[in-house]
Amino acid sequence: MIVWQIWKERNKRIFKEISNPIAVVISNLKASIEEALSGKSKNVRKLRLNDWDLEMEKIWSFKNVICHYPNKKIDRKQARWTKPHYNWVKLNFDGACRGNPGQAGYGAVIRDEVGNIVASTYGQIGHTTNNDAKIRALMAGLLLCKNKGLTNVQIEGDSQIIINGIINSRFTNWQLARWLPRIHNLLHSIKPYEISHIYREGNRLADLANLGVMSDKVDVTVDPESISSKIKELNRMDLMERNRVGIG
Repeated sequence: MIVWQIWKERNKRIFKEISNPIAVVISNLKASIEEALSGKSKNVRKLRLNDWDLEMEKIWSFKNVICHYPNKKIDRKQARWTKPHYNWVKLNFDGACRGNPGQAGYGAVIRDEVGNIVASTYGQIGHTTNNDAKIRALMAGLLLCKNKGLTNVQIEGDSQIIINGIINSRFTNWQLARWLPRIHNLLHSIKPYEISHIYREGNRLADLANLGVMSDKVDVTVDPESISSKIKELNRMDLMERNRVGIG
């Protein structure tokens, strides 16, 4: 809009006064674009027509023409767990590690469309890295979905490395890449599915991973009737969309 207005001002008399207007029009168009992008011209302020232009100035850096993304700290404060689609379930997973590498554990929880816990699992892994714990937490959650006969699964984790690796079917780290065939087989068994990243603030119930680190068992599956009061409370606070602390 700004470029258009500047260009119109430059060319309003051009067709009456100049014998070869096309070349001048193109030249003026280039100059108008440069003037608008520089943000230094008085015309940028004078010719601004509506609030949309004001918002565009806030979003774009005229100097480098680079989009400014929102502050992550602000986004994280607003991060909340949300219910899955109608007739879907949501799987949240996480891994924990005391040191990196160090003693590790995993946790995963499945909730239905109204937020009730369908099942959860946690366990200790042994001595490994943080990312390896997270990808094995995903496998444990997918295996739980398969064993429960669940499909239509929304998958959320707070590790961007794991989520991107699964979406792109590629890890540069061999320790993570070795699990891809098994994960793809599990994903195939629960189709359709969605997978996305969520900030830790929206993934706190998967802090069951901390119980895994402290556990002496490799696999603990917790059915809804056996869920501890602590986990129930965390889930209640998830449904109320309130901030809270994790398990560990």
